[in-house]
Amino acid sequence: MNDIFEKSLRDDIKKIQMDPHLSPTEKQNQIQIVLRNRHSVNQQPRPVVPDCQFYPNRKCQLQCIQCKKFYHCRFCHNDNEDHKFDRHNVDFIRCNECNVTQSPTQHCQNVDCDITFSQYYCNVCHLYSDHTNVYHCDGCGICRKGPQENFQHCNKCNMCISVSVKDHKCFTNTFEGNCAICGYGLFDMIGYGSLLQCGHAIHSSCMQQYIESNYRCPLCKKSIVDMSATWGNLAEQWKDALLIRDDRKIVTKYCNDCCQPFDNSFSPFMLYQCNSCKGFNVC
Repeated sequence: MNDIFEKSLRDDIKKIQMDPHLSPTEKQNQIQIVLRNRHSVNQQPRPVVPDCQFYPNRKCQLQCIQCKKFYHCRFCHNDNEDHKFDRHNVDFIRCNECNVTQSPTQHCQNVDCDITFSQYYCNVCHLYSDHTNVYHCDGCGICRKGPQENFQHCNKCNMCISVSVKDHKCFTNTFEGNCAICGYGLFDMIGYGSLLQCGHAIHSSCMQQYIESNYRCPLCKKSIVDMSATWGNLAEQWKDALLIRDDRKIVTKYCNDCCQPFDNSFSPFMLYQCNSCKGFNVC
């Protein structure tokens, strides 16, 4: 596009210089007008690009192959359209700096611009990211946050799992659903996924906030981590209250961790301890 524009400029100047009806002064004036017009085109304000909470520093927009609309990222697209953005099929992107539409690449193809869109670019799933610790997982088929040596792909979960997690419980395609906290997809998340002790998964970012006020899985109500030490401390603190019972009334409670019902005398303090695991995660 720039080469065509440059050729057009040279042709215009050449026509002026070759015009026998113009005096040298008139030629100079007309050449200045052509150059001034060229300068005004180059000084046009940059297009206003809406903010993106997911990739705020990305310097290009991606065109959806289905609706042909440009969006800052696939999440922005999916929040505004009734179909999903196909990250693997992107034919065109648009530079935020010069507004030139071009094929996907890491650098702007406009020679007058030539900016770097991001520090990391994947030509498989068309991810532009300024995070350097990003890698493409062939098993997942998409890019993940790294460093890569800290993760391994689990074929049963169909997800990259931290190498620090040993003998994790997993279900088939654990991460196919949505996070129970925020509702966004687990598989194509931006950050990491947290695999809970029960085998369910939520976003790590959601996990950090959730555990500040809850210790149970939002799906199955099992304890997220080993709570045995906490239960022991609670039993010691509440030992007098635990002894106060009305044996005339027997209630059936259910332990979320053992997945078994148990009978106990009625407690006016609603304190019930599982007969098997001695935990208080009961309902």
